[in-house]
Amino acid sequence: MVDDAFSVCYNVYSDIRYRIYRKSKNSQKLVEKVMDNLGHCNFSNLNIYVQPKPVQKTGLIHILANDEKRDVFWGDVDTND
Repeated sequence: MVDDAFSVCYNVYSDIRYRIYRKSKNSQKLVEKVMDNLGHCNFSNLNIYVQPKPVQKTGLIHILANDEKRDVFWGDVDTND
């Protein structure tokens, strides 16, 4: 269940990174869009008894950013390279 929540979060991040950051290279816009979209993301399909609050949802991406197996970065310098 936790891995599923992380996957949903990563998919939201990847989609926004592809659509927004790839074109504009604007790190601030990337962060703002990711946080906004994650806060509104619906986790109901994961069969979680209690839905996480928006701040908890946005915190997931920060946990993923520390995972060396995931390609998460916040700007023009990719620390995973």
